Amino acid sequence: MEQLFITRKMQDEMTTVLKKHEGHASRVIGDAMNDHGVDENVYHKKSIDGNHCLAFGDKGTEIVDQITKEMREVIKDEKNIEYLEKLDASLKEILGLWFKLMKVMKSVRRQSLAEIAQFKADTIALNKAIHKFVDDEPVPGTGNGLPEFLKSHLLFDYHIQDFLELWETLGGFDEQSMESTHPEFNQLLRRYGNTRGQALKIQVVHQFLFERVSFVVEMIDEMLAATSRTKRPDSKKRGPKKVAVVVSQEDINQEGFSDKLSKMEIAMNSNARLHPPFEGYSHVDTCISACEHCGKRLLNFYAPVHYHEYHSGSISSDLCDGVAEKLKEEAAY
Repeated sequence: MEQLFITRKMQDEMTTVLKKHEGHASRVIGDAMNDHGVDENVYHKKSIDGNHCLAFGDKGTEIVDQITKEMREVIKDEKNIEYLEKLDASLKEILGLWFKLMKVMKSVRRQSLAEIAQFKADTIALNKAIHKFVDDEPVPGTGNGLPEFLKSHLLFDYHIQDFLELWETLGGFDEQSMESTHPEFNQLLRRYGNTRGQALKIQVVHQFLFERVSFVVEMIDEMLAATSRTKRPDSKKRGPKKVAVVVSQEDINQEGFSDKLSKMEIAMNSNARLHPPFEGYSHVDTCISACEHCGKRLLNFYAPVHYHEYHSGSISSDLCDGVAEKLKEEAAY
């Protein structure tokens, strides 16, 4: 009984050691990845996070070449060498396609239509490469299976493609970009700490959108720079306006006005989502236009009012008769 007890105890210990054992191939793979800046996250079952996945795809050819070179030194059987070479080619194809997709998914810039179409073609090619890897195993008997992760579903069922076609960017909405907003929202929550509930959420989100989102700030700065007058050293402080002043073309050129819309403004006008039809107000045109006299940026439905008040010369006092008739005459502006 004593010998049986010792034997069973030793068997359990050896089973535990075997489970923790890593073969030569595992060490070669780990060393090759570490040599090229790809680390396994020990806190998440040795998975690879997003930035290291990108590095893995970028250095995929070098990593696989190093692994193949070192494994050929210990593999002597010709059939196994053939399997190794097939595995080498399959991994390089998959990692190359994966890197092309990762570059788009991590990029925060606006993607062109050609780049969006190429992203879809690369997704289809990666899907086929993975199926080939599973169905026609480079190393027979390994029992490879198709990925069943949620992220695989999002990619290969074209949910990511639909999102990219809608917003024309992916990197600006990824997890790491959103994580960076946590301290900013915490600061805003402290700023509006005297409010509660829905009012607090509304104030925080509005403040974040109009003060922290870069494209909003850049657009506001661009519009202000395009419409502001050059400050003159002898200019007097403005008083109450009683009579409209007609700006001449010579003054416009001196002041640096421009009636040409910027690329961003043209893009805003062509984006139908920024100009949704309002029920009962289908005639309201919310596109941006530039006044040909002063260069000021206006919404199209307000342009006739601006022209009448500032450039018609018809308003000589605070009260003016016949304004409605005048606006009808100038509606074609």
